[in-house]
Amino acid sequence: MSASASVIESPLRAPSLRRRLAAMLYEAVILFGVIFLAAYLFSTLLQQCNGLMLHNWLMAWVGIVLAAYFVWFWCHGGQTLPMKTWRLKLVDAHG
Repeated sequence: MSASASVIESPLRAPSLRRRLAAMLYEAVILFGVIFLAAYLFSTLLQQCNGLMLHNWLMAWVGIVLAAYFVWFWCHGGQTLPMKTWRLKLVDAHG
């Protein structure tokens, strides 16, 4: 049996569009809180007076926080919190 035949016979099914969209909506709500907290801490600790002050540094900081969020969860189980809730998981072609 070839490797491609075993991939086709895999019992894993792709999730429905409804489940994917629900997980994305849930992820957006969680990410709103993560971004809000990261931006609040940045603004407070660096005493940012307005939105234009240190804008590029703020965007870089938020990018680092988001990258850390996704890398942490994907390296520790392959799922973020919404993915666990909706029973979605990142897998490769071999499961």
